[in-house]
Amino acid sequence: FFVVARRPPSLLWPALPSTFVAAALFAAGDLLASHLAWSSSAHWLGLEILYAGLLLLTVSWWTLGLRFSEMHGQALSWGRSPWVRIPAIWNGLLCLALVTNPWHGFFVEPHWGWRSDFHWLWYVHAASSYALSFATVALFLRVALRVPKGSVRSQSLLLAVATATPLLGNPFYVFMAEAPPFDPTSLGLCISCALFAAGIYREQLFSLSPVALADLMEQEADAILLLDRNCRLLHANPAAHRIFSAPELVVGSDVVSLLATWLRDPAAGQQAPSRA
Repeated sequence: FFVVARRPPSLLWPALPSTFVAAALFAAGDLLASHLAWSSSAHWLGLEILYAGLLLLTVSWWTLGLRFSEMHGQALSWGRSPWVRIPAIWNGLLCLALVTNPWHGFFVEPHWGWRSDFHWLWYVHAASSYALSFATVALFLRVALRVPKGSVRSQSLLLAVATATPLLGNPFYVFMAEAPPFDPTSLGLCISCALFAAGIYREQLFSLSPVALADLMEQEADAILLLDRNCRLLHANPAAHRIFSAPELVVGSDVVSLLATWLRDPAAGQQAPSRA
């Protein structure tokens, strides 16, 4: 069992969770549009979810890069200015254009079971998304070049690679003469998530550190009893052993009966004398 020892720094909120939500939206939309769609309407719904996730992802990653830089003392002089909101506003307008695409057709022409035809507004969206993503990669590389060698540099390089990986897969899907059976961008996002997980476990990325539940219980000063659904004892930490006698804390013993002698009886208004 593992638990997260501490929440990421407040500077990374809400950019960090929105990055993961956006990646999940993109993957879910791609799955629906490419493999699960049962009609042209369902296919278009999948595309809407996919592109909405992509538009959110590029902005979230950009904001994450700015806040990550700030967290490690490499903030940009304009990193908190209103200008940094321009990508979010622009992507919001693109999202509106996406939703209204069935009326104007400037974004894409969807084809159920085949790759969509991309129109001029899609290429505008692609150019802005690539520009923002490469700017995010530059932010992470800037931190890596300006901080001393160590975990922060490793984290920055890992984030730069994780950001760039989906960018490498997308052109294969868009520009290949014959579309592959799946969008390599989704594979790139899977690799990015794997890099995030590796960073959390090995480099304490985002100031997260996994801790074994058993180790956490062993170090806890208060008594902890871990029970199954039938109130049978599964585990007791050392603090619990200091309160209860050893024979009473046998794995599989009835904890309700054990605690009955320690708890106050509301009716009698009395409590069993302490045996500690």
